[in-house]
Amino acid sequence: MAEDKTHSTNAQVAQPKSKQDGSEDQKRVGDEQSSAAPLSMWQRIKNAYKPLDQREGYVDGKVAVVEDDKTLETLKRLTGMSEQQLQAWVHITLYSSIFGFVIGGITNIQPAFRRFMAANQTTKFTSHKHQQWEINNAVLYGFMRKGASWGWKSAIFVGGVDGLAKAVSNKREKVDALNYVVGGGAMGAVFGLTQGVRGMVVGSLVGSVFSASVGLVQMASISLEQKRQALLASTDKNDLESSPIVSEEPSDQN
Repeated sequence: MAEDKTHSTNAQVAQPKSKQDGSEDQKRVGDEQSSAAPLSMWQRIKNAYKPLDQREGYVDGKVAVVEDDKTLETLKRLTGMSEQQLQAWVHITLYSSIFGFVIGGITNIQPAFRRFMAANQTTKFTSHKHQQWEINNAVLYGFMRKGASWGWKSAIFVGGVDGLAKAVSNKREKVDALNYVVGGGAMGAVFGLTQGVRGMVVGSLVGSVFSASVGLVQMASISLEQKRQALLASTDKNDLESSPIVSEEPSDQN
């Protein structure tokens, strides 16, 4: 009997110790997560295209790295944009650069071919394959050169217009086409700096008109989405009102 009491006493003493060890492990894991290095820019770009449960630095859809991001907080403070708006701005800038790269490269294929043929009318090639090789190199170089030029210009213009429009919208606390007019006018003036005052004025007007059309299209899409949500809500409400209410009455037990 004495041995049984001693064994039970040791078990009771060992139980709190195991709990204490578990709490220490959890505390150690939390300290490791809080002291982990912040994610790099490339990791954040990759995370933007992954689900929450597959992102680096995330556990169960929540941020595991507990460390302040000074750059992100500074952008939020200066622009007034939320993290979702900043992610959308990054996506729009990347997509516009890719679109500008492809369109710019395609538009320069024929001119690059004509320039090559005009500059090599008297050139003697060793074979037909050699000629085709030189033509392909010239066309590819023209595609990459013009595509890169259009790509960075598209990224700067579209990213600048969208970022300024979101910042102005947050400052004004209004969502309308005027936000895009301001952004387009500012970026058009920036692109016209090399042409003097007249170029700045013309670029501002062209940018404002282009951005105003984009803003009107977005406002129309927002209004259509709001109408669709209202229609779905009214439909659900009508379905609930028309559905019969089934009341369960307790059956008499004999």
